[in-house]
Amino acid sequence: MSFLRALMTQLETPREARPFGSGWLSGSLALLAALAGLLLVVIRWLPETFS
Repeated sequence: MSFLRALMTQLETPREARPFGSGWLSGSLALLAALAGLLLVVIRWLPETFS
């Protein structure tokens, strides 16, 4: 639970207080790209399911 509380505290910090280059933008884009890649792999493995 303390991990989630710390994460929420960091996410709710005002933009001025967060240091530039903290990695939130690149981390979010990387997570989105990873999920998209995983989805493409699943679609390629199971084409009959999604057609």
